[in-house]
Parts: sequence; C-alpha cells; structure tokens
Amino acid sequence: MGNRAKGLKRTPSAGGGSIGGGTKAVPTRAHRKQFFGTVVSAGKMARTVTVAVERLPWHPTLKHQIRRRTKFLVDDPKHEARIGDQVVIEETRPLSRRKHFRLLRIVSRARAGTVATSPDVSPTQREAA
Repeated sequence: MGNRAKGLKRTPSAGGGSIGGGTKAVPTRAHRKQFFGTVVSAGKMARTVTVAVERLPWHPTLKHQIRRRTKFLVDDPKHEARIGDQVVIEETRPLSRRKHFRLLRIVSRARAGTVATSPDVSPTQREAA
C-alpha cells in the first residue's frame, strides 16, 4: 500500500483470480470548485470571457465583512456569454497560462441597462452593446 500513487484507489481487475489478477489503480477525480459570478468582458479573446467573482471575507480589525472581487478567465467554447450575464463557472485542467475555469451554465442574461452601469465596461463596449 505504501508504493501506491497518491490519489488512486484500488479496484478489482477483470480476472479477479489470485494468479496474475491483483488490483488496477484508477485515478479519482477531485471535487471541482464552482463559483457564481458576472461576465465583465466578452468577445475580445477567442473562446474566452472574463468573469468577476465576489466574496465577503470577515475583516478581524474592522469587525465586518468587506467586499473582494477576483477576475477569472473562463473557457466559453460556444460563445454564449455576454457582458453582464450571471454565470456559474467550474474549475478544470489548465487550458492556458491564466485560463483554468470553464463556463458551466448561464443563470440569467443581462438586461439592457445593466451593461452601461457596470464599472468594468469601457465607453467603447457600452456603445457596442
């Protein structure tokens, strides 16, 4: 058991007998993180959108929650997401240097006025939308 690779579980082989049978190592899939966020950039990169995910960590000195935002590059192979859409993203294998999430589903589409009020949208993007 000590020489078995980490992250592998034992499963019986097809033979099942004691001679030449044994067990075969099968890799286990780790739980993939999922986040809910807003699309802040779309259409600038091929198959890629930028999603902002907000979190509210507790600040020990100020004794309240503070708003923090992280932006992820997300794989969108069907070019479905638009700026302002609420989406769920899931962690995956690294697809490029910065892209290691994929678009799981679009929860809600952006309304017409949402794009113009987003702080991450440039004036040229507002005109295009």
